[in-house]
Amino acid sequence: MKSLVVFALITATIWLAGDLLLGALAAPTLFAHAPGGAGTSAELSRALAGMLFGDLLLHWGKVVEYSLWPLLLMLLGGCAGAALRAHRTLAGLACALALVGLSAAHLASRATLEAVVKHRPAVPAYDSREQAPPAPSDEERATFNTLHQRSVTLFCIESALLAAVVVGLTITLLRREREVMPSAPRGGP
Repeated sequence: MKSLVVFALITATIWLAGDLLLGALAAPTLFAHAPGGAGTSAELSRALAGMLFGDLLLHWGKVVEYSLWPLLLMLLGGCAGAALRAHRTLAGLACALALVGLSAAHLASRATLEAVVKHRPAVPAYDSREQAPPAPSDEERATFNTLHQRSVTLFCIESALLAAVVVGLTITLLRREREVMPSAPRGGP
């Protein structure tokens, strides 16, 4: 069981780190260089920054879907089974809930991201040195904003669930180490 927990912990940590790098580092850096950002550049419009970041998220989603997610599902499933066989019902239920929660959050996040990309305003060709980018219609903007907010919320939920899995697996490892370690002899007169 220890090896299952260790591999699940590594997998969840990689997934969480990727989410955090994209959400906390890549997005703010990319949008800081779009008009209105701190490092504004005339060469990068907000729409283009959004398209680039959307593509980054789609590629990260594929990495997660084809490697990390299935591996974590198998590992957490194994942990849940082992916990239930060892009569650790609470740990088994926690693993099962993590499986369901992560699956639901990831699938909803992926579907929403695909809808965001599908409904993002098109960026027609224009000379950025001579004219401002064309503005999307109010309907396009409203649809995009709704989907974008849903995507951000689901991404945060997925990251929070991953953080909970990482904490839970770490606690499990620490408890198992404490159970295996012999207790120190007590001194006395």
